[in-house]
Amino acid sequence: MTNILILTIVLVTGVQLYFWLGCFYRLRLASNKPAAEDGPGVSVVICARNEAENLLQNLHLVLSQKYSSFEVIVVDDHSVDQTSRVLRDLEKSYPHLVTTTNNGQQGKRQALQKGVDTASHDVIVFTDADCSPSSLSWLGSMVSPLSNGYNLVVGRAPFYREPGLLNAFARFENHLTLFQYGSAVLLGIPFMGVGRNMAMKKSIWDAYIPNPDHRGGDDDLLVNQLGSYHHMWVVTDPGASMYSQSESTWKDWLRQKRRHVSVSPAYHRASQFLLLCYAITHWAHYAGIILLLAQGCFMWGLALYLLRVPGVFICFHSLTNKQDRLKRIEILLSDGLFILYYPIVMIFLLLKPPHRW
Repeated sequence: MTNILILTIVLVTGVQLYFWLGCFYRLRLASNKPAAEDGPGVSVVICARNEAENLLQNLHLVLSQKYSSFEVIVVDDHSVDQTSRVLRDLEKSYPHLVTTTNNGQQGKRQALQKGVDTASHDVIVFTDADCSPSSLSWLGSMVSPLSNGYNLVVGRAPFYREPGLLNAFARFENHLTLFQYGSAVLLGIPFMGVGRNMAMKKSIWDAYIPNPDHRGGDDDLLVNQLGSYHHMWVVTDPGASMYSQSESTWKDWLRQKRRHVSVSPAYHRASQFLLLCYAITHWAHYAGIILLLAQGCFMWGLALYLLRVPGVFICFHSLTNKQDRLKRIEILLSDGLFILYYPIVMIFLLLKPPHRW
């Protein structure tokens, strides 16, 4: 029985190493195009619901991008705070700021559509009000591939570094998600993107058919629906990142993850298979090692644990910049916590999707 267990863990650890070194590590091959300062006109679309404070803090960095021709469209989605006043004040200083209101049903999908309908350019870039670009070349870096034969571009959307285990785990999971969807783009099987940092030609958005069973998650569903049929690229340049703060409590973070996970059943079968394969082997790797240790097979347990760790370290060291990089102890602790995280995800999948996004 012990030999069968050891063989099983060897196999799942091998699959894990394939994912980390055979798939995720491919992201180092994602050559970033030089940031463009001139090019086709761009419309940046931002939805805002009660985002007065975030708009004051972040919007000027988006409006100050080093790009020759762009507008920033902010859609006020039924805000009841000072959002409209903040936008009116900013309009006085930034003539390329366009503000509009979602007068229809409240919701991000409706607000996004309002923003795209308002856009005067054929290149659309999406981000959120609580996001801050890592540099003034963010916009040029994200739209550059669209002038080089690509129609859809996804980028990095890391979290700020803050103290505490929750932040470390959220940042680890954020990077892992980037490794997964970024490498999937390079392998020709894209399955999701992050709406905080995404660029596309307007024709892509127009071709997208929203899923009526899901109130949100259009960033994931659009890529899953159309990414395989259009030239798509991933931008990994740290200067093209969109930063935001992670949730401050486990309860809020789990609520956020439930929203995100609720969309995955709508992915196409190949995406579901690969994500399930990774999750099962990741969980089985740790569960198997725990069983080995419980049976007194300390050397086998330690050896199989140490066999996978270098692959994880290599990817984090090679694919993240110094500002975003986790400490090794944070990587080890966060990676181990996934043995608890995956059962929670399974519970989320059994629940009905949330009614509000």
